[in-house]
Amino acid sequence: MCGARRGTLSQREKVAGRAFDRQIGSTQRGDSYGSGPDSPPTAILATLPMTASGHPGNLGSRQARGLMWDISDRKVGNMASETESPIPGATIHEDTVVPACEPWSARIQKGGQLRLIDLEGQQAVDFLCYSAADPAERYNAANTIKLGNNIYLGEGSVLWSVRARKMMTIVEDTCGSHDTLYGCCSIEVDEVRFGKTKTQGCQSNFEAELAKHGMGEKDMVANINFFMYVPVEADGAVAIAEGLSKPGDYVDLRAEMDLLVVISNCPERDNQAAGFEPTPIRAIVYTPG
Repeated sequence: MCGARRGTLSQREKVAGRAFDRQIGSTQRGDSYGSGPDSPPTAILATLPMTASGHPGNLGSRQARGLMWDISDRKVGNMASETESPIPGATIHEDTVVPACEPWSARIQKGGQLRLIDLEGQQAVDFLCYSAADPAERYNAANTIKLGNNIYLGEGSVLWSVRARKMMTIVEDTCGSHDTLYGCCSIEVDEVRFGKTKTQGCQSNFEAELAKHGMGEKDMVANINFFMYVPVEADGAVAIAEGLSKPGDYVDLRAEMDLLVVISNCPERDNQAAGFEPTPIRAIVYTPG
């Protein structure tokens, strides 16, 4: 279950938090957050510089930055009508902040693109895609590794289907080393590895989102974990390590066929998949200019 953060801030986050204070100032921040329940999120966004990738620049700690997106219940929804186009020259079809711990899906036509933005850094985004024409043709991890000759994904990587057809190509990536091995968390596996009974995991998120498209548990396959780092040791040992993604890092994927894409914004709190503190991410579906 997604709840309040546990533990203390790291030294890196404390330094970043002080940078956040210097960036917008305590008085200005107080005015933004204290302007009433009906004030739009753009009141906060307007106080911050925006980078070319469509995210706020030079933000502070994950905890401080989270205030931007977790204002009352207004952290989720289509942002296209509230902000300028985040991708110059592009036609934006959907621009959504996906809440921490929640799933999301969209249909993307061939040639369309999807940008996933890690708003606060170190947030795993579990990802699957399916042919819109025939969902039996879906992302295949083994084919993607074999045909790409690499266990990691980055700019130029192709996501291959079970029928060895190109599904998506990563056309831009500011992070790299995205995971293809570790799969998703689940209520059951977390009970085994952590001894905890939970109510939510990426497996259940995927199943709930797939149900909206007439699909379910039998349509689940090993997924990609964008922004999650899983190094492999010389002896073959693997484990989730501290994420490499920084606030605002993004990956752009081009659809090579008409697709259904499904994500789970990972709710894991007991390893470093989400930096021990799940946070929102941003998903933009667009046609390049």
